Amino acid sequence: MSQVHIDVNHDNIRNDLALQIASLTTDKAILSEQVRVLANDKLNLEVRVQKLEAERSAVNAAKEPSQPMTEVIDAPQTPEI
Repeated sequence: MSQVHIDVNHDNIRNDLALQIASLTTDKAILSEQVRVLANDKLNLEVRVQKLEAERSAVNAAKEPSQPMTEVIDAPQTPEI
């Protein structure tokens, strides 16, 4: 049986892995910031929706008559004799 000797440069592997870890750490930080911004935007939108719904409810309540409206109907006139 023959043996093959492979020379592995551990320093190159370590450096390559360190670069990959640094890149992934940067990507994670960027994604975390994006998630934070999106969560903040979501909260702001929810508050805005609540305000608009309250305004709409107030406008609808103001449109509703507080007393039932009476309808005026012209009665047919009887001919004069």
